[in-house]
Amino acid sequence: MIEKFKRSLQTNSVDILDENNIEGIVELLVDKIPGKKILQTGCMREDLYDFEPFFIKSHDAGKLGGSLTPLGELRQEIEVCRDFVDEKILIVEKIAILHLKDSNKVFLVEKKIEPFNEEKWKKNGLYEEALGLCTLAKRIFLEVGDFKLENLGYDKEDNKLKFFDVFPKQN
Repeated sequence: MIEKFKRSLQTNSVDILDENNIEGIVELLVDKIPGKKILQTGCMREDLYDFEPFFIKSHDAGKLGGSLTPLGELRQEIEVCRDFVDEKILIVEKIAILHLKDSNKVFLVEKKIEPFNEEKWKKNGLYEEALGLCTLAKRIFLEVGDFKLENLGYDKEDNKLKFFDVFPKQN
């Protein structure tokens, strides 16, 4: 998936100035952020870009608690998602972290999936499956993750429901 993302960057005239792999997390230094900026609703991320078939997201200030830097927060977001590994509970793929040249801004690259839509999912039969998946996830992970319907999406590529926000609940 990372190679597909890098090809998409190059096709869209984004220069990859440097690349590092730090503990399995690919970090790319780029000259600009591609895609169409979209309006955010319901989260603390300042920026969200639609770069088909990816989302590019700024950090979500304070989501994981503590006083991490934006880069530290994105790295921890990827690591937390890796901790929630189970063959029945799928998490959307986190592709890379982008560093914007001449800026302290960093972004998370994630595979784009269709977000939860109650009306549409009830029509196509996904709603009951989604409810069951949330219940199962809460049983498997014993209330440590934020497993809610609004944190689920549908991956059209493999026809599976996946969580994209499953961070530990704040006490």
